Amino acid sequence: MAVSGHIDECGWDVVRGWAWDPDRPSHRITVKVAVNDIFVGSVVADGIGDDLAAAGFGDGAYRFRFELRPFLVDLSGTIHDITVVDAETGLLVGGIRRISRLSLESFDASVLSDVMAQHVLHGTGIEIGALDNPQRVGVGVLVHYVDRYPTDRLRAEYPEIEDELVEVTIVDDGAALVTVIDNSYDFVIASNVIEHVEDPVAAIVRWTQVLRPGGVLFLLIPNCKNSIDSLRAMTSQLHFEFTDVAAHRFEHYLEWATVVDGLHGDPARHRAELLDQTNYSIHFHVWDELTFAAFLHDTIER
Repeated sequence: MAVSGHIDECGWDVVRGWAWDPDRPSHRITVKVAVNDIFVGSVVADGIGDDLAAAGFGDGAYRFRFELRPFLVDLSGTIHDITVVDAETGLLVGGIRRISRLSLESFDASVLSDVMAQHVLHGTGIEIGALDNPQRVGVGVLVHYVDRYPTDRLRAEYPEIEDELVEVTIVDDGAALVTVIDNSYDFVIASNVIEHVEDPVAAIVRWTQVLRPGGVLFLLIPNCKNSIDSLRAMTSQLHFEFTDVAAHRFEHYLEWATVVDGLHGDPARHRAELLDQTNYSIHFHVWDELTFAAFLHDTIER
């Protein structure tokens, strides 16, 4: 038995399409609908479809429509896989469809970044410092991965990471990109990177230089309100008016040792000195959504 069919629409409200058995053209197939592999209901595919009849699919009465909203109302904010199968044979009708719905009540940054990446990232680009968590991109999008060390060295540097690391194809300083040609990529992804950069203004300038006209700089930044930086003071715009960024390096390390590591006095200073000597990668800068927006605006103006 063979089942032919297609999902014409799959959204937050409804999934609809058609299904028929060419060996039994008068038979009306009952389709079962599942959300994330959990059965939620069934419906008979017997709706009139004049376009199907005109295309040679029997009498055309093979359309189905199933209301999804009642089963998704409590799942807002995540991505869901919708499957439709022939109830009799279990054969898939029209493939697996993925839907998403974001809400303030169940906001998830990883979901938002995946949805946005699907819309705005096209062509060929680079991602800086992806390690074991590269940004998901759409089909046909090509990403080259940039890091300061080759993949084997990174595995040694981060033994705590159990998952597989992406294969580094460009060994370079992610903030400087000295080996990357200007106007050479359609996008640059920097996820949880810019807060580690001592001079984020220079980094943004460099990242935009390697973009082709119309290119996209795709940044994800931890919100200090919900991260390890929650007790730290946010970075002010005045901080970036100093030209000698390196002169403030020890101050950053000392603040980190005091606020994040919880040390004081000589232990804090000794810890800061060790961090400085090893060039340890801390969050040099701290933002929330409003202060980072102000930082971007000021950087563009300058």
